[in-house]
Amino acid sequence: MLQAFVAEAKTDFARLTMGLFASSFNGSPVQFADVSGDPTSVNVIGPQSTVALTFDPQTHLPRTFGDVTYSDYRSVNGVKVPFRLLMIRRDRDGSYSEEWDIRHFHVNAVIAPKMFEPRGELVQ
Repeated sequence: MLQAFVAEAKTDFARLTMGLFASSFNGSPVQFADVSGDPTSVNVIGPQSTVALTFDPQTHLPRTFGDVTYSDYRSVNGVKVPFRLLMIRRDRDGSYSEEWDIRHFHVNAVIAPKMFEPRGELVQ
């Protein structure tokens, strides 16, 4: 159960990060391919799936990445980031959505190594 939770969390992080920054990183290498006939979309091709990334034609900022919609962009240290995320998920019983309202965004924040130390036993 814990392994499934960690795998889902890693997948969610990769999806959100790639959608936000439209870039690849070592933990999740991807390629980008234009969508024929749609100048506002690219396909993000990863090791296990292909997901459409669409951009707003006026702002050129990410609008959707698969089932995640980005909105309420604000400038943080010169970087435009979305402060609202809507994620539509499908499960066995239908679908549900999560809406995230971000209160604070830090760009290039210093994170103490102690933050990555285990805090105790995880309960399964």
